[in-house]
Amino acid sequence: INISLKNQNNSIEKVIIYNILGQEVMNKTLDITNNATNININNLSAGIYQIMIYTKDGISIKKVDKLN
Repeated sequence: INISLKNQNNSIEKVIIYNILGQEVMNKTLDITNNATNININNLSAGIYQIMIYTKDGISIKKVDKLN
């Protein structure tokens, strides 16, 4: 998954992925100030996931449908 922010002055601090049951399946904290990141989800099963993107300006929530 490629995640990028529209606001170039913002940065992604942390990304947490939850499965459809609300269980945390991935947690990635970013050590660098960056407004884009790539997260490998190949190890996740097919299904619907909720991605929470934490930035210095707040939290953004996206839904992703992963197909195998």
